[in-house]
Amino acid sequence: MMDSDSLLAFLQEDPGADINGVDADTPLVSSQLVDSFALVTLMMFLEKQTGIRIAPTDVNLDYMDAIARMLAYVERVALRAAASIWRPQNGSERRCIFMIWIS
Repeated sequence: MMDSDSLLAFLQEDPGADINGVDADTPLVSSQLVDSFALVTLMMFLEKQTGIRIAPTDVNLDYMDAIARMLAYVERVALRAAASIWRPQNGSERRCIFMIWIS
């Protein structure tokens, strides 16, 4: 399960990130607490842990500047994927439902 503690623990292991006193709403990139290399590593961690794919166009401060924003983004992407329609070749429609729980 992905939560803010998991992301903070992951960032704590990154030598390029100084996250002392950081909480879920602290700006990470815009305050230069996390550099671009750490952000890429964090995005790869998010993709691996949640199974989502982060679109390159979504890598911006609106979605990736704080832990809470990242988790909200992951939840939106997961819900969008859960609501997607799978259309097999025979033309029938079936809903593909799966959920990723985020606390």
